[in-house]
Amino acid sequence: MSWDRLSKTKNSGGMGFRGVSDFNVALLGKHFWRMLIGEETLMGKVFKSRYYPRSSILEANVGYSPSYAWRSILSAKDMVAKGIRWRIGNGSNVRIWKDNWIPDQNGFKVHSPMNTLELDALVSALIDTDLRKWNRDLIFACFTPDEANHIVSIP
Repeated sequence: MSWDRLSKTKNSGGMGFRGVSDFNVALLGKHFWRMLIGEETLMGKVFKSRYYPRSSILEANVGYSPSYAWRSILSAKDMVAKGIRWRIGNGSNVRIWKDNWIPDQNGFKVHSPMNTLELDALVSALIDTDLRKWNRDLIFACFTPDEANHIVSIP
């Protein structure tokens, strides 16, 4: 039987087989994610020391003479990058205009026009460090009301 017929659902007269390539991409994405969140596995330590010793795996390149395993794991970078978003702590690592960080927002990105804040401004600039609260006046002055409400709802 053809693969098209075998891969149909059982209800549609097929065998319900799934594509091996989809499972492969999912597995590679899982390895990429583990290295991104910093799990201290032997594999993660080896790849970090060899391919991205001074950066994050998100900034890593294929590099010189890469292994097949590294090229495979790095092939999942775009897929993982599309789905990740930052969780705000003190905001010192999250860029306002470039990173995905606003919950309930289309794409988790800021869509307000850039104004008084610089292009590389960090979310920490929106936080009053003494009170450990959002600087509401600055937020409502810089963002649309809808985005400002989403921002101040972040704990």
